[in-house]
Amino acid sequence: MRSAVQICRELDAFLRIDEFKDASLNGLQLDAANPVRRIVCGVSANAALIDKAIAADAQLLIVHHGWLWGRCERFTGMLGARLRRCIEGGLSVAGYHLPLDAHPQVGNNAGLCELLNLQNLEPFAQYAGSAIGFKGDLAEPVEFATLVEQLGEGLGGINTHFGDAKRLIRSVGLCSGGAANNLQEASDEGLDLYLTGEAEEWTQAQADELDICFVAGGHHRTERFGPRRLADHINQSMGIDARFIDVPNPV
Repeated sequence: MRSAVQICRELDAFLRIDEFKDASLNGLQLDAANPVRRIVCGVSANAALIDKAIAADAQLLIVHHGWLWGRCERFTGMLGARLRRCIEGGLSVAGYHLPLDAHPQVGNNAGLCELLNLQNLEPFAQYAGSAIGFKGDLAEPVEFATLVEQLGEGLGGINTHFGDAKRLIRSVGLCSGGAANNLQEASDEGLDLYLTGEAEEWTQAQADELDICFVAGGHHRTERFGPRRLADHINQSMGIDARFIDVPNPV
């Protein structure tokens, strides 16, 4: 059996973490020093997911939202309790943020493209010199109201949407999570729709003034694709038992 250090070293290379300027400290964040028989992948390293991973007899938890965000954290209070639970349960923790949004095979945005069956994909949604999302064309034009309904079914709900219900949507730009700032880029690219996880207070007015449709599918909902697809990759390519566990979150 491999260690968490060995596994994460392989994943660091696969996810190309060195290519991203990220607020998250990507890679292994806690080494509990146990051989890894089973991995759980999920969205956020909160207490509920930690408990589910330990109950599943996992030795490594891999998440999109880890604990360390560009500065030295104090492991006191809530973070201290999470850390103690992991140490007691023999659970190592790794986090992959932008690399797991952007990856063309297992990433969150690749999953959203597959959900929409987007064609002619190109890089989109610039952040600190890297394209995190994608833009592309629907296989067939569809009215915005119909597409909103389809997205709600595919994502398990959406948070909000703005735009003319009758507008025909042909081109889409998307970036999972909290990326409302890329709405202007979507407009500059001449796209009909921008899809992300969250809206800001000013998003509705900006969408109206730029004449572009907008959907906020939910930060959590749009970022379940990457952890699920990464678990499949680990199973198939690394030969380690890995599974996706969700802790539902409406935000």
